[in-house]
Amino acid sequence: MRTKAIVSLALLVLYLVTSGIFVAYERQKLFGIVQQMEQIHAELQSLARVRTGVTHSIATLEDLLSAATINPQYDDIRFDIESIEAGLAELREQSPETAQSFAPFERNVAELKAGRSRDKLIALRDSEQVLVVKLDEIHDLGDDRSLLLLQQYRELNRNITLYALCLFLLGLGAFGAVVAVFFTRLSGDIGKLEAYTTDPSAIDLTDPGRLQGEIPLGYYRIRREIEDIPGFPAELAQAVGHIILSHHGSLEHGSPVVPATREATLVHMIDNLGGRLGSFDRLEKELPPGAVWSSFDRAIGGGAYFGAQAQDGAERAAA
Repeated sequence: MRTKAIVSLALLVLYLVTSGIFVAYERQKLFGIVQQMEQIHAELQSLARVRTGVTHSIATLEDLLSAATINPQYDDIRFDIESIEAGLAELREQSPETAQSFAPFERNVAELKAGRSRDKLIALRDSEQVLVVKLDEIHDLGDDRSLLLLQQYRELNRNITLYALCLFLLGLGAFGAVVAVFFTRLSGDIGKLEAYTTDPSAIDLTDPGRLQGEIPLGYYRIRREIEDIPGFPAELAQAVGHIILSHHGSLEHGSPVVPATREATLVHMIDNLGGRLGSFDRLEKELPPGAVWSSFDRAIGGGAYFGAQAQDGAERAAA
């Protein structure tokens, strides 16, 4: 029983650790999506600033080119050009693949700086109009990517939430089962510490075990421990005592009282289930080679059937 309890506890800890690692990994993916969304948001903001500057520059150039001045001055659009160039440099750092879209505008700006003329201003205006179209296309692609990432974020966050909830419920159930099993064996079997001898080769009842029985011995052992705890609640002491006294479930099975509370009933049922399953383990070990049915067993009220398990055991023994 001790080995099974240790294995169960180890499996529970492994389950919780593995689940925690999985959830942490999924949350890391979630953070990755958030970082991508933040990067796209920064790119869209830069695009908006650049587009505003390009739009203003086009309007200024239209005014200059429609005026009576034969050779408009470059200084009239210098601030717009510098603002656009700074914005494009920022975009190039954020998204290098967009750099090719800026080449015609940058080439016309370089030519205008080398030598100013009306024709070069017209060429610059035309390249800015093309640039606006390119910026709008990049902006639309960014919006699509942002929407896709948002959808992935929502799906992943929902899956993590559902999975974490399932892990919590399963872990809570498993932990409760392990605690219940521990308490059941503790409450039911603690009297066996005094009721039976400790010699593994010849286990037998002790004198107190024969004279008083394991249930009273266990009850008084727990009762003495409770009395040594200052301020232990009287109601809780009574409930624990009732669980110990009633865990065999009926008078004919040795309990002086039958379970009268939910907790006592639960402990009795778990203890009974452990005993019945233990009977199957015992009967399987005693099973003759090739047999699939055990003889009648009083604990389970009949014979136990092992089927394929017994056949597999016989084949392994023959091999």
